[in-house]
Amino acid sequence: MTVKQGYDFSKIHRVAIQNFEGTGGDAVKNEFVRELVGSSLNITEHRKGADVVLMGAVTEYKPGDKLMVFLGDSNTVTPSGQAVVVTNPVVTLSGTQVTPQGTAMGVPNTQILSVSASVGVIARLVDAQTGDIVWSDTYSYEGLDIQSAMQAVISSLTKSLSRVVPAAKARS
Repeated sequence: MTVKQGYDFSKIHRVAIQNFEGTGGDAVKNEFVRELVGSSLNITEHRKGADVVLMGAVTEYKPGDKLMVFLGDSNTVTPSGQAVVVTNPVVTLSGTQVTPQGTAMGVPNTQILSVSASVGVIARLVDAQTGDIVWSDTYSYEGLDIQSAMQAVISSLTKSLSRVVPAAKARS
């Protein structure tokens, strides 16, 4: 966390949240809104009348994948009619159905592998009058799915922000 020395953070009451640059920027902005609406701050999308503007960039936004691996060999035929043996073929899954006893989606001799999702965000708070950056922090997280990874990142950044902006603390 980086903080501008001498800045009066107690005067912050109205925060405009702008779009975050990069893939997943809208989702990150919406998660910041969700986190900060429960605080004592007034949250808006309009810069006019705001004390500060929260903005930044998404540096990493990688949704997780689920892969089904067929154990052993699989025989297949190419479009030209040639027989081919594939060892441990892999199929990308879009569902979440997993059945017990070493089978995936009821298919025997298969396993499910999960590739973790990851999110990274750089956030900064800019004084609306002067344009000075008064707070900046970055955080990244790897989770089982994109939503939980994003929530962990924004929660961490919101906690960092609440250390310097008293009104950013969640209401009890």
